[in-house]
Amino acid sequence: MTTSAFDGPLGPALLQVISGSPSAEELAAVTALLTALAVAAGSEAGDSPAVAPRQAGWGRPQVFPPLSWMAAGRAGGS
Repeated sequence: MTTSAFDGPLGPALLQVISGSPSAEELAAVTALLTALAVAAGSEAGDSPAVAPRQAGWGRPQVFPPLSWMAAGRAGGS
């Protein structure tokens, strides 16, 4: 059984000012911030399918032969 956010201790009010008297602009800013954080947390929690990180694609070899960097600077090549 899932519960709604409206079933919590605050009822239909999801925010409650405990002390002070914030202006309407301050309440709007806090509401926007909390909404953005909730959306970001929901998307990080796995709501969307995970995308594998893309490799840089530099084409570097996986294994480097030993001494290859020294052999490249010699006139004879070996």
